[in-house]
Amino acid sequence: MPLELAEEWKIEHNELLSGEMVEDLFQASKPSEDSQPLILDAGWYQTIYKVVLIKDFNWDEPIVETECKDIDEVVCAINSFASKKI
Repeated sequence: MPLELAEEWKIEHNELLSGEMVEDLFQASKPSEDSQPLILDAGWYQTIYKVVLIKDFNWDEPIVETECKDIDEVVCAINSFASKKI
């Protein structure tokens, strides 16, 4: 499944196709509607992939987050989170 991000998303880091299980797999950012930064982040955390969407660098309280069992689910979650209006 390909990434489907709107042009306003800036991909900062992308190792999704590397085949490695690392904490820093993917990160993209864009300004929100109120100009606070949104960050879309995905990584491997010992037994599971996690995808989070945060606003204004508030890592303690993500807007949305999910756990995924494989890369296809990670890409699906990234596409879903990236399309949210915030």
